[in-house]
Amino acid sequence: MNQFQDWILGAFWIVVFSYLLFRIATIKNEDGRWLVAAFIAKILAGIAYGYLFQKLYPQNDTWIYFSESVNETQTLLHNPNTYFNSLFYGTHQDHIPDFFSSSDNSYWKYLGTYVLIKWLSVINLLSGSNYYVDVIFFNLFITLALFGLYLTAKKTLVFNNRWVFLIIFFFPGLLFWGSGIHKDGLVVMLCASIIVSGFKISKGNENSALKWWVLGIAGFVLLFFVRNVFAILLAPAIIAWLFSVKFRRLTFGIFSITYLICLVLFFSSALLPDTFNLPLKMAERQHTFIILPANSRLEIRELEPGLKSYLSVLPQAINHSFLRPYPNELKGGLYYLSFLVLLLFYAIIIYVLLFFRKELINILRNPFSIFLLSFAICSYLLIGYTVPITGAIVRYKAFYEVLLLIPFAAAIPFRKDHR
Repeated sequence: MNQFQDWILGAFWIVVFSYLLFRIATIKNEDGRWLVAAFIAKILAGIAYGYLFQKLYPQNDTWIYFSESVNETQTLLHNPNTYFNSLFYGTHQDHIPDFFSSSDNSYWKYLGTYVLIKWLSVINLLSGSNYYVDVIFFNLFITLALFGLYLTAKKTLVFNNRWVFLIIFFFPGLLFWGSGIHKDGLVVMLCASIIVSGFKISKGNENSALKWWVLGIAGFVLLFFVRNVFAILLAPAIIAWLFSVKFRRLTFGIFSITYLICLVLFFSSALLPDTFNLPLKMAERQHTFIILPANSRLEIRELEPGLKSYLSVLPQAINHSFLRPYPNELKGGLYYLSFLVLLLFYAIIIYVLLFFRKELINILRNPFSIFLLSFAICSYLLIGYTVPITGAIVRYKAFYEVLLLIPFAAAIPFRKDHR
């Protein structure tokens, strides 16, 4: 296709998907204009993501994924047997029995990349194999998943404002990092889909329960393929949330016991063979990041598979994920954006604590709030423990940043007369 045809094709899909999203929002008794605006914002952010990385970092993942997806599209059209077999017999075949291997040639480490490339290769059939048209399709599914997350938050936390919508769709960190063609977008889509499925299951509607169980399990399996450690973190949070919905008065006890059991199991796994030794696998994951060449490396003690080592590294993990980047670490445009996002994140939290403390306390009594906070904080800690690179930290934590902010945003009245 020439450039003019690409523009026409992109405009066509934007109009079609915007109409679809508008109708979906209307059916859900929401203002469709807001959802369409969010979709357009994500497309623009995804285009900016692709353009910036193409200009600033020629050997970046997003364009490599796209390039490989174009090749896969041709394989699909001309040699479908090879196309489907390559997902199971790809180039990285080492350590297949080791789900958590950090080896450079590990099948499980690269399975998420395979999933993304295969998905893009199918999208290419409708996008004319144009990166920026792919961005439109990519963000359609993410927008739908995030809209489901918003509706779930609205129904469970029972707020009457649009701040949560604005945080979910327009908070700068997630808007940028969650709109570009990368595995981060898949993680956002899958996590949001699993959360929506959990909510629907908790409603106890027998007529639709099977559908949501299938969707939730499928989403969890795909999330495990894409980023298995975050799937493992999501599992206890979902379980505790579903039990808390049934026994609401015991919410804090249920979450506390669930996470205590998980901590015991995590460190007890050190007694198992190395393949299932989770403290060791986490230490190996950290080492993989430590040896990567990076301009924004942070100093961190190397983890060892023991409780004492994890406790000693905990302050550094908290510092890296909750407080970085520092002002003196800003080395370019994306670092300035990350620092401004960090300031905005804490400004919202402080604002709510100062002026809407009572509303926040009521929101935090809800099991869904505890679920969001527990999953997000655990994800923050995992990132802090294993990723000593500022650029990677801000990208990985963008979604969990928003999850942390949802209960705070829900406590802010959209208009003064709502107080």
